[in-house]
Amino acid sequence: MKKFIQESAILGLIAIPFLYLIYQWEILPQQLPIHFDLKGSPNNWVDKQGFVIFLALLSVGLYILLLAIPKIDPKKSLHLMGAKYDSIRLIIHLFISAFACFLIYAGTNEKENYSSIYFILLGIYYLVLGNYFQTLKPNYFIGIRTPWTIDNDEVWKKTHFVSGRIWVIGGLILVLSSFVLTTELLARVFLVVTIFLAFMPIIYSYFKSKELGAH
Repeated sequence: MKKFIQESAILGLIAIPFLYLIYQWEILPQQLPIHFDLKGSPNNWVDKQGFVIFLALLSVGLYILLLAIPKIDPKKSLHLMGAKYDSIRLIIHLFISAFACFLIYAGTNEKENYSSIYFILLGIYYLVLGNYFQTLKPNYFIGIRTPWTIDNDEVWKKTHFVSGRIWVIGGLILVLSSFVLTTELLARVFLVVTIFLAFMPIIYSYFKSKELGAH
């Protein structure tokens, strides 16, 4: 029953942007944003029909991919995670749904500045995803996949434990900065935080592997 409720919730999240798109269709401009620069300003657009295809590929395509990954995972560890993996899927689809709705809203209110909302969404994503890092079992598809984490389960575990906390802190910094910094400063904070979150786990896993004598 719990599995059914969770799957229904994911499908509901996928449906929300489509329903919002239908509701706003008549007042939508011909072009909708699908990408933003480092300052949170839109820099790539598609027409309304193209946006429907973009949304379908993004949400429905991701849903199918995340369902398939545990079945093709050689380690079978994602399948063994059970409800925890489903929770991660739910979080990913929640973010995608919120981001898609944000794109639609931004398209109908072009004159407003959305940099704060954009970076708040990204900060929340970092924060929540980081909170789930230590629940991930070693696999080839999701998580911090370096030669050293893939090769050694202990390196994987310690890397995700430390990195998860760093991602949570990075997400908090980004969210809080969105309320107090100018767009230009916020863009710099985002860049620094994102680069650090991307490279720190790689460096940490290398040195942890050396420390543990893993090969």
